[in-house]
Amino acid sequence: MAEIALAMVLLVGAGLLINSFARMSRAELGFDPRNLFLMSVQTRSKFPDEGQRARFVKQVFDQVSQTPGVEVALLACYIPARRAAKVDPMIALRRQ
Repeated sequence: MAEIALAMVLLVGAGLLINSFARMSRAELGFDPRNLFLMSVQTRSKFPDEGQRARFVKQVFDQVSQTPGVEVALLACYIPARRAAKVDPMIALRRQ
């Protein structure tokens, strides 16, 4: 009898997990993800100095922003629907 109860608990838990995942995949992100490109810039190992990192990221961001076909570019340390804690800068851009 205990095995049946345990199987029922596991079955209900699996159903709830699948239902939650399905609802999460349909959730509104707050932005249009079409034609969106995310690029993580890993700079800590190459540039130990924070000033050097900032200059490098700014240079990469400026070059990406001026690339033909890029409609909008954004520099951020956190992007929704990604990992909760992000310490490396990320560049997001939307192409036409």
